[in-house]
Amino acid sequence: MYTWLAGALDVHVGEYLVANVNSGPAFYFPGDAGKRLGSFAVLRSGFEIGLRLAKRARTTVSFHHMSHGKLMNQTSNRGTETVGFSFWWTVS
Repeated sequence: MYTWLAGALDVHVGEYLVANVNSGPAFYFPGDAGKRLGSFAVLRSGFEIGLRLAKRARTTVSFHHMSHGKLMNQTSNRGTETVGFSFWWTVS
């Protein structure tokens, strides 16, 4: 489980294609069966590519990497990657 806060930039290509790059600090809690990253404080960064379905909706595929870059633990810098699928709906 993790929680994060990120800065993000959307890039719209044409009417339907959207790309997003994002990065920010995260707190990672592996639980009993999760991968140990060497620190609970990590950096999560990645990108998303998707399609705008309507003015307020889009669907994306994403790739993200989390690690601490040896800033929090000089002997270990294990990282983890995630691939995801998202559906976005903007309320306002």
